Amino acid sequence: MNSRLSRPLLAFAISGALVAGGSLIAGPASADPNLPQPTSADSAAAQDEPTPDPTDTVEPTPDPTDTTEPTPDPTDTTEPTPDPTDTVEPAPDTAAPVGKFSLNSRALWIGQSVSLTQGAVTDDTSAPEQVTRVAAWGDGTSTPLAADTAQYTHKYTKNGKFTVTVTYSDAAGNTSTATSTVTITTPGKFKFSKTTVWAHEPFMVTFSNVPNGTTKIVFNQGDGWVVTLKGKNQSAWMYYYTRTNGSYIRGAVTSKATFYNKYGASSPIVVGKVTVKPDGWKPTTTVKKPKNSNRIKSWKYATGTAKDKGSGVYRVAVFASRLTGSKYYCYSSNQTWKLVKTDAQAEKYCVAHYVKAKKGKWTLRLKGVAKGTLWVDASTQDVSSNWGKFATVKAKVTRS
Repeated sequence: MNSRLSRPLLAFAISGALVAGGSLIAGPASADPNLPQPTSADSAAAQDEPTPDPTDTVEPTPDPTDTTEPTPDPTDTTEPTPDPTDTVEPAPDTAAPVGKFSLNSRALWIGQSVSLTQGAVTDDTSAPEQVTRVAAWGDGTSTPLAADTAQYTHKYTKNGKFTVTVTYSDAAGNTSTATSTVTITTPGKFKFSKTTVWAHEPFMVTFSNVPNGTTKIVFNQGDGWVVTLKGKNQSAWMYYYTRTNGSYIRGAVTSKATFYNKYGASSPIVVGKVTVKPDGWKPTTTVKKPKNSNRIKSWKYATGTAKDKGSGVYRVAVFASRLTGSKYYCYSSNQTWKLVKTDAQAEKYCVAHYVKAKKGKWTLRLKGVAKGTLWVDASTQDVSSNWGKFATVKAKVTRS
């Protein structure tokens, strides 16, 4: 071996690391005395270090300044965790509001008003006052209902069964309905005994089928005169003669009745139509002069006839008076003879005695006839209130 090369190579081999039985063998005798020598601890540590695997992939230490985002894995389907600051859209409102109401009656008369009372209204999102309400009355009319108004009324002007519907709508446009029914009828039935009459001719009107609970019936005869009747089945006499303004009635007259109960008044209901005929005839009257008219006993009764071509005889007005000497007497209302000296006494005592005619004849009882000159005067009034001319009989009574 070349002496010039052998020592440096040996030194290089000794200063390097040789593997012999897996241990690191140092050559201290050949080490450079000027370099620090390894200790036994360093040797132990060196022995504990694993021999690096040449197939291992060493991960590079990340550069903290590197801001490049990693490329997402397209196969990764994991949902990202939601940000708690995100605004979540509320679920849509699909629930309709719920409401209710009540009616004061399910059966009323024509012209009466039903009363609707609002009940509770609820909704899942809208406050009760935000729920709109509309009442349809079943007769083609409707009314918006305010949340702060408890009651509403509606008048029905025709008969029938009507469904009252209230529609409730919330802010989202959801709607619901509540319903109830009311039946409208006309109370009573009516009948006239005559439908064509003379002026002042009496006839009868009959009310039947008057409902229970009727408190009164206000009967407007159609001539301006109004009477109040009891709330029951009944018949009443009536006639047409003059209106309340004093004019005479002629032609057709329509009467109406209004029924009352706890729900108020009905509409005026037509009872019927009566035609009033004009009467242009005046009745005629006679006073019969008895045989032996000069005798007191022949004058127990004053008699005569009464006739009429039109509406017929209504009554006869009979006056009786006498003159005895210079004293004048009148047959008074209490059927006694009263001495008359003044106009006031004449007005008081010289009165008509009204008698009815039967089969065209009339009779008046005369009490206490005395001697003197006797006058009997009579006039007939017909049903239409026409008066005929006076008829008079004068007789000198000289014998009993």
